[in-house]
Amino acid sequence: MTTLIEEAPSCLYAAEVRKRIGEPSVYPLHRHEDHGELLLIVEGEARYVVDLTPFVARQGDLVFFPPGVWHQEASEPSAPFRFYYLGHQGLRVAGLAPDRFDEPGKPCFLPTRDRFPAMKAAFERLIEEFGDAAPEYQEAVDALLRLLVVDVLRLLRYPDRAAGRPAPDRTVRLATLFMNDRYSLPLTLDDVAAAVHLSPFHLSRLFRRERGLSPIQYLIRCRIEAAKRLLLTTGDSVDKIAASVGYESPTAFHRQFKRATGTSPGKYRKDLLTFNNQV
Repeated sequence: MTTLIEEAPSCLYAAEVRKRIGEPSVYPLHRHEDHGELLLIVEGEARYVVDLTPFVARQGDLVFFPPGVWHQEASEPSAPFRFYYLGHQGLRVAGLAPDRFDEPGKPCFLPTRDRFPAMKAAFERLIEEFGDAAPEYQEAVDALLRLLVVDVLRLLRYPDRAAGRPAPDRTVRLATLFMNDRYSLPLTLDDVAAAVHLSPFHLSRLFRRERGLSPIQYLIRCRIEAAKRLLLTTGDSVDKIAASVGYESPTAFHRQFKRATGTSPGKYRKDLLTFNNQV
C-alpha cells in the first residue's frame, strides 16, 4: 500500500502563545529558511499574510508556513487570542518540496471542523512532551508529530474521509465483524450502521456491492449457521436456541430457519443425528 509520507519529519520546537485582551500578537514579516511551521488557532482570530496572500484564520484553523516563504501575523487586541505551534523539518510528502503539506499557490490555512478537538489534544500532548524533555522525548515528539501529519494530510487530501469514515471495503469488513460478534443480540440495521458511522441506506448499498447481499441477510445467515451448530452439538430446546442466536420470537426463528434450509429446526436436528449415527 502506498503512502503520501515518503520521509517522516522531526519536531524542532513546540509551544503555545496566549494573549489576553489588550495584548496583540504581532509577528512582523519573516521567514524560516530551513524548516516549516504549523499552527493551530485555539481561541480568537488573527490576520495573516503568507507569500503575499492575506487571510483571516479563526478558532479551529490550521495555518501552514512552508520553508522560505515570507509571512506575518497580527491578532485583534480587543479579544483573547491563543494558538499552538510547532516547527518541523524533514517532512517529504510525495510530489512536494521538503516540509510542504500542499502545492504552492494553494491556501495556507485549513479548517479542522469536527477534527478540532482531536487536533487540539494532539498538539497539547506534543507540546507537553516537548516541554517536559523527559528521557527519549525527541523520539516521543517525532512519533506524535507523525500522527499529527497523517491527520493533516487526511484533511487536505481526503476531506470526505477525515471525519473518521473508513474506506468502503474496510467499512463492510467492520460491519461484518460487528455482526459476527453480536448476532445473538436483537440488532437492527440502524445498530449496524451506527457502529460503522454510516447511514443505513449507505451501508446497505456498500454491503450489497461488496458481499452480494444486504446486512440483514448476512445477519440472518450468521444466526442460522450458529443455530445449526447448536442443534447438532447441544441438547438445548429449539426455543432456547432461537433466543441464543438473537430471535425473541421462536416463530420468527422457525420461519427464517426453514427459509434458509428448507426444513424445520427440529427435523434438521433429527436428520443430522440420524445420519451421524449411521456413519
